Amino acid sequence: MPTRKEAAQQRNLIRHQARQELADLLGVSRRQIPFPHSNVELEETRNRIQVIKDRINREVQELNEARIREERTNAEFLELAQTDPFNIPPTLEFERRDYVRSGRELIDSNFIAFVPSTYPNRYDYHNFLLQNRNQITGIINSERIRLDSSLKVRIGIFLTIKRLRNHQQNLFTDDIEVFQNDEYEVLYNRPFKSTNMAVLDSTNLDEIYDLTIMRIDGKIDKLSSCGSGWIIAAVTGVFIEVIKYTPLTASGYIELPSGMPTRCNGVINIQNNDNKCFMWCVLRALHPVPHHPERISNLRQYENELNFNGIEFPVSISDTTIKKFERQNPNILIALYTWKVKGLVPIRIPPKNENKTLVRLLLIDNGENQHYCWIKDLSKLINNRSKNGHRQYICDWCLGHVTLDKKKHEEHMEDCLKVSKSPQRTEPAKEENKVYYPYQLKKRMFVPYHIVADFEAILVKIKVKKGKGEKYQKHIPCSYSYTKVRYDGVSEPRKEYIGEDAAKNFVITIIHEYFKIREEFNNPKPMIPLTPEELITHNSATCCWICEEQYKYGERRVMDHCHITGKYRGSAHSNCNLQLKVEPSKMHVPVVFHNGTGYDNHIVMQGIGAIECKQEISCIPKNYEKYLSYRIGNLRFIDSAEFAKISQEKFAENVGAGECKDIKTDVLFI
Repeated sequence: MPTRKEAAQQRNLIRHQARQELADLLGVSRRQIPFPHSNVELEETRNRIQVIKDRINREVQELNEARIREERTNAEFLELAQTDPFNIPPTLEFERRDYVRSGRELIDSNFIAFVPSTYPNRYDYHNFLLQNRNQITGIINSERIRLDSSLKVRIGIFLTIKRLRNHQQNLFTDDIEVFQNDEYEVLYNRPFKSTNMAVLDSTNLDEIYDLTIMRIDGKIDKLSSCGSGWIIAAVTGVFIEVIKYTPLTASGYIELPSGMPTRCNGVINIQNNDNKCFMWCVLRALHPVPHHPERISNLRQYENELNFNGIEFPVSISDTTIKKFERQNPNILIALYTWKVKGLVPIRIPPKNENKTLVRLLLIDNGENQHYCWIKDLSKLINNRSKNGHRQYICDWCLGHVTLDKKKHEEHMEDCLKVSKSPQRTEPAKEENKVYYPYQLKKRMFVPYHIVADFEAILVKIKVKKGKGEKYQKHIPCSYSYTKVRYDGVSEPRKEYIGEDAAKNFVITIIHEYFKIREEFNNPKPMIPLTPEELITHNSATCCWICEEQYKYGERRVMDHCHITGKYRGSAHSNCNLQLKVEPSKMHVPVVFHNGTGYDNHIVMQGIGAIECKQEISCIPKNYEKYLSYRIGNLRFIDSAEFAKISQEKFAENVGAGECKDIKTDVLFI
């Protein structure tokens, strides 16, 4: 109990504090506030303090509400400006800068414009590019006239992108945390641009612009896919880079360069006096003759056989021009080569297509002029690389497979055409470029079980207007099937369901399967007795099978076994063995759909909503509508298509399933 003097001091301190607080609220000196000597005066002082605080809180609340109303009004006006069909977007103000250095390139003209925050379609880069098509193509056309030259043009935009800081959490850990909306990683003014595109006098600028949009779309799709988590926040700028360009062209007849074989070289040097050597070479490849193939007199009758609309003579070696020729003549592929001091060098290798005629052209020059020649036999041109001068066979697409055996060459070509449509060359990594990453020992263990599932749906015709479009079909899930697969390949019989509420029934069934798996984790199987061979292998082991490190003298080793099957896995350190312990509460079960991102995940989400799932759901978004992966408790739903480097059709071709396309399906599934 405090003494009477101490109690009086405490009461006096409380009165001083109340007096000081009231003076601070009123903004006056403490001397101007009367001292509350009695309890009644102290209560009045406290009441005055509370009244002032209430008034301040009301004023702050009114200011916040006014600010929120103002922001909402501005947002509504901005939305109306973006959706108003009669709203004409403002013109971007481009600033031209001459002779700007970009990396190692010196750009003749660089146009750049910054996008204001109130600009329509600022948050949709695709519509932004479509909206400014006329202005950007007009600038390119005016530069083509001003510089009086062909151009190389590069068009790009600056974007602000953002992603959650813990966007990869579910990929690498077993713990789940709630994402916070303010935990974003933001990158400003990231450039996304097309490659250099040739703009000639006959070039259609709309085609160039469409190609630009496609390439920017591809780069942004690549950025936002594969679990990166990046999303587009806004367009902050647009730029155009213009460079003068003098394309390489070919003209009349010139002699073959020195150092190149001149006799029996498999090259037909067309003798023409005009600038159409490209056309004569292609026609000679289509119409060969046994005698004097270099003469063009017998090719005059086929002069109008090829489509050269929009292609000027002499023909440029730019990829855009060659692709245009291939589009206009769909049965022909053009491969370009040149001759250097070291031998034959490829310039352009077309995509693989065995149903089209491949025409190989050799581009030569004498320092002033260039000329196309037809390579009739590629093997004769390179046979000087062998010591005995025997015929060699080379693959046009591998650019490195050379053999003397024709049969091996035909077998290689049959396999090479199935691998990829584009040319490739294998270059092993050098030792100094190899990087070795440490790993967690727990990652050495396979997931004990995973479930492979698929949905089927009925298409019901509907007619519902949605925005400017119209819905005409509705997918109603009618059945599903799934298989539970163990890590060693052993699987249970496939389970199927056909009926109503397929999505809801699937979610409930998968949850029951998870509890069965968890019960199996809680009751691990004892190790099966070792066979004599396994016992000898264990006793003679010199390193741990988990960490792959050598045993030290006197170090304790244990017999590691699988807790699911009971089979012996190998000799291991005691600490390494403990790290592979199965923890039922943390062991996840993957549920795999093929193309789940584009289809099945939407059906599963309907089932989750139907059962009113109370468990926390977390996801790794690919965009606002598609999920790379999502998780309910320890059930992790993933898409196998995201891990495939090639399509299912190409994979089936690689394993030889293409021969089964003509077989009746009722024979396969009897």
